[in-house]
Amino acid sequence: MPVHVLGNMCDMDRLMALAKQYNLTVIEDSTEALGSYYKGKHAGSFGLMGTFSYNGNKIITTGGGGMIVTDDEALARKAKHLTTQAKSDPFEYVHDEIGYNYRLVNVAAAMGVAQMEQLPGFIKRKQEVMVFYKKNCWALGILNFRK
Repeated sequence: MPVHVLGNMCDMDRLMALAKQYNLTVIEDSTEALGSYYKGKHAGSFGLMGTFSYNGNKIITTGGGGMIVTDDEALARKAKHLTTQAKSDPFEYVHDEIGYNYRLVNVAAAMGVAQMEQLPGFIKRKQEVMVFYKKNCWALGILNFRK
């Protein structure tokens, strides 16, 4: 599980080559790289799925919860089924397997959507802070930054 940190994505070419060589499934933890790209592809779009947390300390927060992204339709259907209590009929209380109630309440979801619309501004501000740290901390020899 590659974990992208502070907007910096892992070397996905190398990781995907290793995954192919050893027949491994790749699931990306893309939370801290929301809005980042690696060679033109979004964080979370390389492996079987990408995961994103919306916990309180993340770039976008709903107070909890998160999302997965995948281009595997069967996996997406399965995830949706499990998060809606594994009910085969939305009006009946018949569960075909153990499911969970992991849906966001409407207010939290609306908060997340509103923040997603502001994501470019959030990223820009984080980049400005990074430039400030690089300029001021590098000169003092306090921090080293990834190139």
